Amino acid sequence: MSDLVGHFLIFGGLATAFLMGPLIVGRLLRPKLPTAEKDAIYECGEPAIGSSYIQFDL
Repeated sequence: MSDLVGHFLIFGGLATAFLMGPLIVGRLLRPKLPTAEKDAIYECGEPAIGSSYIQFDL
């Protein structure tokens, strides 16, 4: 029984490594150049006019 549990733990560990590994590597290797242009709000490539937080009545 413990052999089966060991296989499940190994499989779960490898699955987690394959899922999280690329995310962690991407976060470490990505360029870190925050600019005002990257943080700007846009809608379909056009600059936003006015506030982007509007309450819609449904």
